[in-house]
Amino acid sequence: MASRSESVIRDDAAARSRDAARKASAGTSPPTRKTAFVSCRVLIADDHVDAAIGLAEWLETMGYEVYTAYDGNDALETARRVRPDALLLDITMPGLDGDEVCRRLRQEPWAREVLIAAVTGYSGAEDRRRSREAGFDHHFVKPVDPRKIRDLLQSL
Repeated sequence: MASRSESVIRDDAAARSRDAARKASAGTSPPTRKTAFVSCRVLIADDHVDAAIGLAEWLETMGYEVYTAYDGNDALETARRVRPDALLLDITMPGLDGDEVCRRLRQEPWAREVLIAAVTGYSGAEDRRRSREAGFDHHFVKPVDPRKIRDLLQSL
């Protein structure tokens, strides 16, 4: 019988495999739904792999080009590579936390006007203040109604 940590590792590996398959098939078939807006690039960074993949798949059904990262270092590297129009960053991630990813991106000329939203479990006034100071445009508390994210992205 697998220990809890082994089970989590296997679950993450399976989720990463599903994510790789999703990315490999992206662009090979037309979207199943017509959209009323121009697609944009969105980066979702969250160490809860299944949550990131689920949100990514939902946004892709609406025509968004979605990238995922599962730790802060990967989020920063991916953002620099793909230069997304919007980022949805968890605050607590391995490596760099979301606040630090946001701070570093805001120093780069291309990212100064990019929409960056915190998607976190932290809901206190101090948490929201830290998000603002780091450079986030919005602060969503988990669990987030995905329609709020959709509405935010449609405002781009």
